[in-house]
Order: sequence, then C-alpha cells, then structure tokens
Amino acid sequence: MNTAINVRGIRGVLRVALPILTGGLLLLLFTGCGTADLRSPTIRSQGIVDAAARQGRTLLESAARAHGMSAWQGFTNTQATMRDDWDNFMMSLFGMVPWDEEDEFDIRFQNNSYNARLSFLDGDRRGEVWGVQAWRTYKQMPGAELEFVHDSDVEFMLPTVLYFIELPFRILSAELLSYAGEGEFKGQSYDKVFATWQKAEPHSDNDQYIVWINKESGLIDLVEYTVREKFDFVRGTIYMDDKRTVKGITTAFLMTVTSDIEPDYKDSYLHQMRLSAIDYDAFDTSILYPDPALEYVGDAKPPQQK
Repeated sequence: MNTAINVRGIRGVLRVALPILTGGLLLLLFTGCGTADLRSPTIRSQGIVDAAARQGRTLLESAARAHGMSAWQGFTNTQATMRDDWDNFMMSLFGMVPWDEEDEFDIRFQNNSYNARLSFLDGDRRGEVWGVQAWRTYKQMPGAELEFVHDSDVEFMLPTVLYFIELPFRILSAELLSYAGEGEFKGQSYDKVFATWQKAEPHSDNDQYIVWINKESGLIDLVEYTVREKFDFVRGTIYMDDKRTVKGITTAFLMTVTSDIEPDYKDSYLHQMRLSAIDYDAFDTSILYPDPALEYVGDAKPPQQK
C-alpha cells in the first residue's frame, strides 16, 4: 500500500480551502502591528537632508559600478536558471508558496523592465510557462495555447525575482535616497543607504529599502525591504551570497530571504533562491511580448506600488 503524501496535492487543496482561515489567522497574529518603517532615527527626526541624499546616491552609484553597471547597460535581456526553496511550514500549509521547492525554472526578462517569461524545467510543472507583459499575466500549459489570465502568483513573483537579480542597478531609480549610517553584520562593516519613492514616510504606494554596502568590497551584501503589495506591516531581508561575475556583471547566485536580520539566516529562512546559470542577450527578446498589440511598459510599475 502506497502511503506517500502528495505534498503538491495538499498544497493545491489548501490554496482553495483555506484562504479565509489564512486571512483570519494573519489578522489575529498581526492585529496592532503598525506600518513597517525602515527610516533611520535621523531620517525620522530630520527628514532627508541634502548632504545625506548626495552621500547616499554616491554610495549606490559606486556599488552599481562595482557590480558591473557599465556592462549591464550594454545588454538588452537576461536569462537565469534557478531553484527557489521555500522552507517555511506556515506559508506552505496555507498555500502561500508559489511553486514546489524542487522545481527548476528558467526566467527570461528584458533588462530594466518587468516583462518576463518563466518556464518550468522539471517537476510536476515541467513545460508550463508563466509570463508578464505590460503587467498583464499569462500562462501556457504543455501542448496548449498561451492564454492571458490574471494570476496573483505570476504577477508578484516574476517581477520580484527579476528585481532582486537587477537590484544593484535598478535601486538607483529611487526618487529619494539618503545615507542611513553604518552597520555591522557577521564581522563585516557596512554603509547603509535608505531608498524609496514620493516621500520618506511610509505609505501604501511605495516600498522602502535599506541597502547594505560592504565597505571592503563595495558590493551589496544584504537589503532590508518592505512589501506594501501584500501588507503594510510586512518587511523582509535578502542576503546576497555566492557572487559570480559573468560577462562583466557581478550577481548573487544565492539569495536568502528572512523576515528580519538573522545572523543564522542560512539555517532558518522563508525562501532561498539559488541560481545555477545566468547569461545576457542569449535569446530573442520578442518572446517576452506574445501580444504585440499591448502598449510597451518598461520600468514603470502599477500606480499603487513601486
């Protein structure tokens, strides 16, 4: 008798059966939690002053150069092969995990945009395609026609993954930057830079970021961020390890996500993205635009989020 548990099947049932319970539990857990605010005490009390803004921009520009911005600007698109391990029981239990941890996928996107296409390479979803074009989501099942359908997982995950891959360059588009002081993490010294859009105070339309720049290497090692698209109180930290340089661009091949800064983040994380390969201008960008009638949307995001 086969008593093996079909984990993917359980997750699928939970996606349908437990959304109300999930929302209720989250409300109970976070009742009274205020909006996440990543401003430093100085920025909270003084706002963003000109000198700190200039210093913050100088530091981020230097980090972008260290990561290979001049090379990145010479390419049109990026292709990465990776896995994303979600190691969080509660998120898995309530069907909040977008894919199985064993799934390998190929993600292709136009640089400095949110137009992307993801293809599953193995697992139960092998051959399935997810995509975003001009903020419209689509899917294509093996042997079927591509269909534009709204899917919240596709809409959130594809832009999130590609943004983290390109973060050293794209964070420079933030309208508001400020030096946020020094920091220490695991024996390393850092300069921290605060970044956001529209106004420094927390608001539902735009996220806040704290970028940690390693003083010795000049590279970005970790980033604190908010997730306004989900809940105003949600925040996360992404750690960028195993950096490799391909065609002049230095990318983290291991990106680990926790809710708060954790010294032992590799042992207890929400999810961990591990790249096995990355390349640039290795495919025809036209595959990212299955509907040529849609107006092109590049770096711009929907008005309610940044």
